[in-house]
Amino acid sequence: MKSILWTEKYRSRSLDDVVGHEEIVERLKCLIKRGGLPHLFIIGPPASGKTSLVLAMAEDLYGDSLKENLTIFNASDFFDLGKAYLEKEKKFLRFYDKKKTVISVFKEVVKKYAPIPPLNADFKIIFIDNAESLRYDAQQALRRMMERYSETCRFVFATSQPSKIILPIRSRCLNLSLKNVDKKKIERRLLKIAEREDLRFVDDGKAAMEYYLSDNLEFGIKVLQMVSLKGQEIDAEAIKESVEEFKSYLDDLFKKGSRKSSIFEDPKNIKSIVERITIEGGYGEEEILEKLWKKIPEMDFDEKKKAKMTLYLGEADYMMRRGKYAYIHLENLFAKIFAVMDL
Repeated sequence: MKSILWTEKYRSRSLDDVVGHEEIVERLKCLIKRGGLPHLFIIGPPASGKTSLVLAMAEDLYGDSLKENLTIFNASDFFDLGKAYLEKEKKFLRFYDKKKTVISVFKEVVKKYAPIPPLNADFKIIFIDNAESLRYDAQQALRRMMERYSETCRFVFATSQPSKIILPIRSRCLNLSLKNVDKKKIERRLLKIAEREDLRFVDDGKAAMEYYLSDNLEFGIKVLQMVSLKGQEIDAEAIKESVEEFKSYLDDLFKKGSRKSSIFEDPKNIKSIVERITIEGGYGEEEILEKLWKKIPEMDFDEKKKAKMTLYLGEADYMMRRGKYAYIHLENLFAKIFAVMDL
């Protein structure tokens, strides 16, 4: 039997179960009770719980009809990866045609979903996550669709970069700003999960949990699940080893012969690698570049390959310092480095 990921097992399935954001949670509950939920524009730093909040709200709204009434777009996948993503994503496959542009597919999908009457509800929700990746023409199209389909559909946007969204969209929404969840609240949720899983903190295990895991709830849950594979008793060493195991993923990627040559051919693989390093491993973009600057000269490859990698690294560094689309440049960087490694 396939084990369940704890991040899914312990995902908040009601606004009452959301960790932190008490004022915003109460505001959403009041709006739901009155039946007057508007379009929403949710702002917050990475790992602040934007997606979890929206999914919990949708669970409260729709219950067993969630699947029929909630449509999720990840704008980063849709627009940053483009056709390579669309031709592999089942829910969009019937709209995909090599001759169509990405924006035309996007418009077609929204126009298809938005007018469909909700099931056992007053309206449907189209949730656009990572909205900062929406192209300008997509935003202009959404601006008109938000008005046209307001009787049957509410649009919910989540982003960490609100300045990249045009004002006409933001002004049509109720703007909600999230902050990072208080560490003590994350610690309490992790302790609750540990108790449910019959895990026991021994020696300085609890202190280690507070030190290593209280900044990011999702990361903390993943580490707890990894630690649980080593036994029911958790000490500081077990937590530290599991955290380092996540961190070492970046090192393992660049070991000669450690990957299949096809890994860089699938953009979804590259995206998952970047997400694992940044979200699960906890590295920032600057830390990744700094680590690569030090690591490339030590790699077991000929000087020509290392020179190419260094060139690509310099290009990525330059583009990211301009403050544009750091994740995209990281994905491109890894794809180029992997390609050089497999030459």
